[in-house]
Amino acid sequence: MSYPYRQVHAFITPGQPLSGNPAAVVIGPPENPQALAKALAVTALAIIEPLPEGEFALSWFSQHGEIKLCGHGTLAAGHVLLEAAPDLDLVRFQTRHHSLLTVSHGAHNTVELSLPALAAQTGYKIIEMADEAAVRAYVPKGLDPAVQTSITAPGVDTDIVSRVFVEGREDAATGSAHCLLGPYWAARLGKTSLTARQASPAGGYMLVRTTSTHVHLTGRCHTLATGQLNA
Repeated sequence: MSYPYRQVHAFITPGQPLSGNPAAVVIGPPENPQALAKALAVTALAIIEPLPEGEFALSWFSQHGEIKLCGHGTLAAGHVLLEAAPDLDLVRFQTRHHSLLTVSHGAHNTVELSLPALAAQTGYKIIEMADEAAVRAYVPKGLDPAVQTSITAPGVDTDIVSRVFVEGREDAATGSAHCLLGPYWAARLGKTSLTARQASPAGGYMLVRTTSTHVHLTGRCHTLATGQLNA
């Protein structure tokens, strides 16, 4: 079978078009998505399937298996559908673990993603450092690869800065991490709208707005490649 395919960079740092986190977006369910994610060498493979009433099913896979929540993969999938239908304002995704997620147009050619706000829980961890320099200098040691660990501090030119480690590697720009970082820093800094930089080698940038139930992430996307995958 042949599947429409896009490679998208999400949460791009302003002025750096190949920054952010790359995701592969495929329309239609491939037979072995985990193997496909490994073959494409991407941190996330987002799979879109059309549903009735104009909604879409969305799932995500890495080469290690299914991902329960993937922010940059969702932003990339929404970007692909919004780009394909200029009159479309909002994309509604049904997911297996977190029900409804939405992606919409933001101001100034941005895309806004709505995710559930998360408190500290199994599978996620926050380690606060003294300042941005300490975050950038941090050397990971002894981290559980099954736990998404965010090293974070107040930023120099943004409200917050972070680095995120998962599956034994550093992630480039992690939307799901900000489901915890947003509420955490909103409480610490006393503000519900934050600027956030992920200080990975690739770098990522996003605006974070929190409510009692959701975290809204605004970022930019860039389609790097399009085509058909034969599987």
